[in-house]
Amino acid sequence: MPHLKYPTPDFDIKLHGARLQRARRLLDDPAALRLSSEYNQQHFWRKYGTSQSAGCRYEREGHQVPKPVRMLLLLETLGHVPEAQLIEIALLAERVDEIPGRGGIVLEAWDNRFFS
Repeated sequence: MPHLKYPTPDFDIKLHGARLQRARRLLDDPAALRLSSEYNQQHFWRKYGTSQSAGCRYEREGHQVPKPVRMLLLLETLGHVPEAQLIEIALLAERVDEIPGRGGIVLEAWDNRFFS
């Protein structure tokens, strides 16, 4: 069987200084980022696949936001991923792990709010 080749990601790209500064400002104050949205902690942090209690720690106790969550925050706030798509992905990820008989009411509430 031949060895399959695929393109490797280019991590040597140059980041524009202003873009990097904007990303730092956005991530420096997660509470301000959330407060600029219309969501409470539970709904805001759920979009990024994390819990309200973890979000509270990022906002109030200065815990570092994990890299996967930072990546999702930046994808949305820098305009690369629309909020509706991020919410849909969050729902799909939740449902993959969903235990039968648990969480259905909350998930339906999100479906009705964002996809009706």
